[in-house]
Amino acid sequence: MAKSLFDTYESGTMEVSHNGEDALFDLPEWMCEAGAILENKEKLLEWAEKHDILINAFHAALAKWKIDFCAVVRPADIPGKLKGEKIKVSLIADIDKAQKRGDDFKSKPATRPGTGGKTPEQRADKALSLLNGLTPEQLAKVIAKAQR
Repeated sequence: MAKSLFDTYESGTMEVSHNGEDALFDLPEWMCEAGAILENKEKLLEWAEKHDILINAFHAALAKWKIDFCAVVRPADIPGKLKGEKIKVSLIADIDKAQKRGDDFKSKPATRPGTGGKTPEQRADKALSLLNGLTPEQLAKVIAKAQR
């Protein structure tokens, strides 16, 4: 199974498959540095500037967004009556709807798996609100469990 962006950079390794063979490669040290800062835009910016890759990173993102935009504006084929049958939908016939989808296109940052798309700050706020509702005895149990 493919590892997430976060798992790849935090582990510092990447599995590469070719012609049925899999091999594990170590990422260069400068790439591994990104693993600890993937959710911090200021530190990511400093990291990209430090390694003189800021423009490269933006070019790569813009190239990916171009592909994502095409996927957003393309209409989905409609399932037919027969199994596996698809009725082709014309892009030109629905150009106004397609343009509206394109106008609404926004790119979103990758989210860490298992977080429900919440930022670190949102996760911390939720944890604090849960802790604030605990009795002293419950809080002691949580602390003891965390220290194991």
